[in-house]
Amino acid sequence: MSLRKPNLTVRLEIAALACLILPLFLSACSRLARSQAPSESPPPFEVRLELDKNAYRPGEIVACKVKIVSLLDDDLLVAPLQPVENRSAANLNFYMGRWGDPIDAVRRIPVQFDPPGKRFQPIEIAARGKIEEKFSFVTLTQAPGDYKLQAHYTTSLQLTHQENKIVVSTPVKYTVKGKPLFRRDANGLIVEEDAVRAAVDAYGKLARETRAILVPYERPGGGPADEDSGLLMWWVTIEKMPSDIGAGESSRAAYHVSPYGGQVRPASKAFMWKPKEEAKPMPVRKSTPMPGAKTGSAGRN
Repeated sequence: MSLRKPNLTVRLEIAALACLILPLFLSACSRLARSQAPSESPPPFEVRLELDKNAYRPGEIVACKVKIVSLLDDDLLVAPLQPVENRSAANLNFYMGRWGDPIDAVRRIPVQFDPPGKRFQPIEIAARGKIEEKFSFVTLTQAPGDYKLQAHYTTSLQLTHQENKIVVSTPVKYTVKGKPLFRRDANGLIVEEDAVRAAVDAYGKLARETRAILVPYERPGGGPADEDSGLLMWWVTIEKMPSDIGAGESSRAAYHVSPYGGQVRPASKAFMWKPKEEAKPMPVRKSTPMPGAKTGSAGRN
């Protein structure tokens, strides 16, 4: 009598054994592959954000500085810090939120004081070195409270030899409090009435009548209007009181007022209009002089 098991029984036992061994084998292979796969390396730099102050008045312009700090002992190529409104070209975005709340999903666009397309070439950072750029915002101080601002920088695949990824700065806290400095419109520009008031303060006397218009930014010293930059300025003309007009003097004074930071500087000429016969004089505001009223240029801190 034969003691050999039927072939069918042997095959069934082999199949059952394989079902037990195969998952263990595949699991071991998977763990081995994961242990040997290179881990995702961190970016070779840090993004740091600094504000010019930690407290602002409502309506005040906010200036900040963004730094790219290399962590390598060798030179590093990075894309320029370019937060232009054209999303296809932007690699630096800013977001804000109430302190203690999540960051707002709405991008905050800084004022572009440099001509578009000026900085699109890669920038080389020396070993353990850094680059930095300054930016200004006119929509971060609309209401009192504690806030935070954060910078999101998108790396470049070609420059860092990594997948494009977003490197985020540590949120920076700031406070908005006190008496409003300026009122601003929906675009963040200082409203006409406040621009006129700033010009009258710089004039320092009663104004018989005033007029203001928004025009393309003009360089200090009467240079040509820089229409390509997209920057604007308030052109304010003041009709003097008759008692303040000396012999041979003009009956008008003119000023340029930045709609971004509120800086005031004399204009080379006034624009013309027919004054009202009985205009109510505008008094000089008795308050702290506006920062940059004498030496500041339009649109810059």
